Amino acid sequence: MQTKELDNALKHYQKVLQIEQRNQQKNYSGLASTYNNLGTVYYNLGDIDQADDYFKKAIKSHDNDENKNQELTATIFSNIGFVLNNKHKHEEALICFQKSVIIRINIYPDVHPSLAVTYNGIAVTCLHLGRTAREKGDIETEQDYYQRAIEYARKAIDLDEKSLPKEHPQTELHKKNLAYFEQSPKLN
Repeated sequence: MQTKELDNALKHYQKVLQIEQRNQQKNYSGLASTYNNLGTVYYNLGDIDQADDYFKKAIKSHDNDENKNQELTATIFSNIGFVLNNKHKHEEALICFQKSVIIRINIYPDVHPSLAVTYNGIAVTCLHLGRTAREKGDIETEQDYYQRAIEYARKAIDLDEKSLPKEHPQTELHKKNLAYFEQSPKLN
């Protein structure tokens, strides 16, 4: 997205948030969704700290909701995982992605593109964890994480190919990631 479009989205969601906050009846699900959307816009603008704040507000608001939307829960966990990866908190990111996968496996059929996105998030996280292991001189753990990155990237592509049109941008991104992951142990 272009910065202008993101700025417009940010203004829109901030107005929605003001309306929701003025609402006397607490619609936690609506608030959680708006916080998540604001976090996503800030993430796309590169403001990771603001994104993190809004995703945390989203999960807190969502926790107060008696009628939790499980897809929203899974999405928020994935988004927090992406933020944590950006903050180099890869072990915490992996936990968030794993929570998202568990929820999505339980609410979706075997083949769904949202599950592919989460698998790709796990793959990226495993790549980072592999690099961290390499920096510590732990070659065995490094190789284990690289293999897991490749495994999850392949799962993502498999789901993409079964659930999305041919040459979908998400599939193409996941294929590029897999090619990179397969080269990563050979880099540096």
